[in-house]
Amino acid sequence: ETRQKFLKRKLLDDDWQLNELENIMDEFQFDESIQKEACASIHRFARKSVVLVANSFLPAKLIRTMDDFKLNEDIQSEASDTLRIVTVHLGFGGRLFQLSGHKRIVEAMQNHPKSRKILYNALVVIENIALEHEKAGLETIRAGVAKSIVDLLETFPDDENLLNHACKAILGLAYSENESRIALLKYEMVERINIILDKFHRNSEIVGNGCVALINLLLLPQYLEIDELADFKIRAMKTCFPRIKRILDEHQHNEHVLDGAYTVLRNLTWECNSNQVFVMRVFSGVFNLMLDNYRDIEVIQGCIIAVLANLAINEENKIKLIASGFESKVLRAMDDYRMNERIQTVACETLKYLATNPENRQRLIDLNAGKVIIRAIDDHYLHSPLLVEAYEALINLTAERPDYQASLRDMGAIKSILDSMFMHSFEKDREVKELGQNALDVLCSLAVF
Repeated sequence: ETRQKFLKRKLLDDDWQLNELENIMDEFQFDESIQKEACASIHRFARKSVVLVANSFLPAKLIRTMDDFKLNEDIQSEASDTLRIVTVHLGFGGRLFQLSGHKRIVEAMQNHPKSRKILYNALVVIENIALEHEKAGLETIRAGVAKSIVDLLETFPDDENLLNHACKAILGLAYSENESRIALLKYEMVERINIILDKFHRNSEIVGNGCVALINLLLLPQYLEIDELADFKIRAMKTCFPRIKRILDEHQHNEHVLDGAYTVLRNLTWECNSNQVFVMRVFSGVFNLMLDNYRDIEVIQGCIIAVLANLAINEENKIKLIASGFESKVLRAMDDYRMNERIQTVACETLKYLATNPENRQRLIDLNAGKVIIRAIDDHYLHSPLLVEAYEALINLTAERPDYQASLRDMGAIKSILDSMFMHSFEKDREVKELGQNALDVLCSLAVF
C-alpha cells in the first residue's frame, strides 16, 4: 500500500523513463487507480514526445488497460486520447490495428456513448486505422463501429466537430473494400451524410469531408449486377442531387469542395444511363459556365471533364455535348494543362466516347483532336491509365477514316505509340500493350509502306 501511494505521487510528477512506466503497468496491471494515473502520465508524455511513446511498448499496454477497465471513463478517455495523438502524428494506424486497438476503440464508443471526448478520439483513430491498413475498415465494422456512429449521429445531431469527424471516419471505413461499403450502406450512411450536408451546408470542411465519404461509399462492388447497380445509383441520385446542386451554388470558390461534389456526380453517372441523361439535362449549362469562368483553376477543369467523360457514354448525350461546344473546351483544357495527368486522362476518355458517333468524329477531326491526343501520349508515356484512354480515342477517331489515319501517321502517331508501348511490360501493363497494338493495327490497316 505504501509503494502504491508513492507511485501514484510520482506518476503526477512525470519524472519517468518510459521503461519505468512499462514496468509499473505490468506490475500493477489490475490496480485500477495505478492504471488510471499511469494512463494520464503517458498521455502527458505523448504530448511532449510522441515519437518516444510510439516506439515503445506503451501503446500495447494502453490497449491492454482499455480492455481490463472497459467501464472506467477516465482510463478510456486518457488512453484513447494518447492513441489519437500517436496515430495522427506518426501514421501509427497500421500497427494499432495489428494490436487489436480498433476493437478497444469501438468498445470505448459502445461503453461511453455520451462522452464527447472518447467519441472524438475514437473517430480520429478509426479514420487513421482504416486509411492505413486495407483490412482495417472491414474488421472495424465487424467490431460494431457502424452502429456506434449511427448512435453518435442521433445523440449529437448538432455537434459540428463530432459530425465532421464522423464523416471522416466513414470515408476511411469505405476507402478500400467493397464489403465495407456494403456493410455501411445497410446502415443508410448515404442518407445520413446527406442529412449532415443539409444541416451544415455552409461549413466547407464538413461539406468537403461529407462529399469524400459519399465518393467512397458510391464506389460500389464490381460484382453487383449492372441493373442492381444502376437501380441503387438512381436512388442515390435522388437523395444526393439537391445537396450537390446547393454545394455547387454555395461553394463556387472552394476547389476542394467542388472537386468532391463533381466526383460524387462522376460516381453516380458511371454505369447508370438514367443518371447520365439526368445530369446532362440539369447540369450542362453549369458545366459550360464553370469551364469558362474557372479556366485558370486546373482542379475544376479536371473534375468537370471527368463527369463529361461519363455523360459522353450515353448516345443522346454525345450529340448534345458536341452541340453545346464541350469538345472545344475539352481540347482547350488539354492545351492549357499539358502536364496535368488527370486532365489529359479524363479528356482522352471524353474524346474516346464522343468519337464513336460519325458526325462527332468529323467535328473532332476538324479540330485536329488526334494531334492533341498524340501530344498527350508523348508527354505522359509512363502513365498507363492515360495511354489506355488515348489509344482507344485514336482507334475511335480514325475508324472508317483512312484519310485521317494517313494524317496521323504523318504527325508521328505510330512512333509515339511504339515509344510509349516500349516503356511498359506485358506482364504489368497488359491493357496498354493490347490497346496499343490495336491502335497500330487501325492506323496501319490501309497504309502503303
